[in-house]
Amino acid sequence: MDNNTYRQQVVPCSDPACRRCRKGLGHGPYWYAYSTDEQGQTRRSYVGKKLPPEGQAESNPFPHESEQVRIFTLGRFEIERRVGQQWRRIPSTEWRTARARRLLALLLSSSGRRSQREQVMDALWPDLDIASASDHLDRGAHELRRVLEPQRGAYAQGYLLTQEHEIIALASQNVIWVDADAFGDVMTQADAASQPGGKEHLLDEAVQIYRGGYLPSEQNLSVVLARRDHLNRQWVTAVLALAALRLNRNAANASIDVLHHLLAVDPTNEAAVQLLIVALAHQHRRIEALRLYQRFESDLARVHALSPSEETRHLVEDVREGRLPTLPARYGLQNNER
Repeated sequence: MDNNTYRQQVVPCSDPACRRCRKGLGHGPYWYAYSTDEQGQTRRSYVGKKLPPEGQAESNPFPHESEQVRIFTLGRFEIERRVGQQWRRIPSTEWRTARARRLLALLLSSSGRRSQREQVMDALWPDLDIASASDHLDRGAHELRRVLEPQRGAYAQGYLLTQEHEIIALASQNVIWVDADAFGDVMTQADAASQPGGKEHLLDEAVQIYRGGYLPSEQNLSVVLARRDHLNRQWVTAVLALAALRLNRNAANASIDVLHHLLAVDPTNEAAVQLLIVALAHQHRRIEALRLYQRFESDLARVHALSPSEETRHLVEDVREGRLPTLPARYGLQNNER
């Protein structure tokens, strides 16, 4: 049985003129084996750049795959680090430069939380030459690693942020929990749910996770903007589907708050207006439904120079005439007549 403990480390060299070591970046990462002899002395031996098969299990620092860091990206950008059994927010003073935050934003927005060095440099420092951009990336990775895992020291490679074969990557969801990824996972489960009750529960969970736009302070990175748009569209889909399911089981009041929230973000979302008109009418709030339509008609003309659809006008006409409105079949609602 292998009694060694394996750790991956970045190490300094003995050359006083080495630029990497002067910057605190070191060399590697390299694998080392640690063992304790009968006298209790710990010995370290060099293994190499690749970990031998017998060291795979011992090298996992999180054998129970427990979360070590939580990152909140929806409506805010905050990071919490696990300290014992508690979570502590990482203060802004621990971020030495903006490049570490932007590197983290890019990796969080990349497929699989990983990207090639060249792609990172092109995205973050497109105007710099390769050598300068590479230097910025190395510094940014070092700074980000110190934020995520300060306990590992200046030259430790760490496990939350790794670099290997020109790939830089963040650890997976079971180690670094990210709210945007949790939202996406729940939406995937909701799409696959076959029972209305289970689907409604999952959609409600997704809506609770989504607290606002993705990484709202980042305005330039195209990969962030693309993911922000995708997540926002998923959230709109979740709100509309959740409201429709609640209306379908005659729980109109439960759908009103989420629809108001959506319309506060996008007052011209016609599907939300249609659902909310029906929900208000089912609650005998006819005047509110008519005022909602008037605001929507005005906003739609002002923002898009458009008029409400014939479907929406028919819904409003039903409300004016004292009839209980019904929605098109695509919403999955039953035709409830007064």
